[in-house]
Amino acid sequence: MYLYFAIQQQPKAWLFGVTASISSFFLFYFLNLNGSALLNIVYALQGLFGFFQWQFIKQYDAPAFKLKLKDHLFLIGFILMVFLISLLLLKSFKLNNVAKLDVLLALFCVLTTFLEIKKETACWYYWIVLNSLYTVLYSYQGLYGYALMMFGFGVFSIWALKEWTNKKPIVLPF
Repeated sequence: MYLYFAIQQQPKAWLFGVTASISSFFLFYFLNLNGSALLNIVYALQGLFGFFQWQFIKQYDAPAFKLKLKDHLFLIGFILMVFLISLLLLKSFKLNNVAKLDVLLALFCVLTTFLEIKKETACWYYWIVLNSLYTVLYSYQGLYGYALMMFGFGVFSIWALKEWTNKKPIVLPF
């Protein structure tokens, strides 16, 4: 529901996102996927911000490619730097490679959600890549339901990119 309404740029999308994020937090917490657990707390907070942003501030703004390539390269570099600092700070936890990947993806998801709140169309490129990587991560962890959901999110992200780029009315494929 979140993605469907996000594609339509309806503020209620964020309320579905907040609900899903809070539910997902508990699952990931109990599975010791701390990056994903923390990410879902941040998602819930970003979802509230996104709702108010779209409801009261950016309600009528059309999505657009606003950032230049150099801006995206800077943001990617910044996230990689934050990731490396995070690894140093989390060194005592002796994270395995799956957990490290989880933290890296979580950091990129925070950035991407912010870009989506700001209606930066390029956010959907990020989501396509991130959803693909999460599909692999969750499959590897045996979370096949979540992996399938992330694959579906990837498909929706392709649709969203097309819709936000073309700025055409949304027509459901079913």
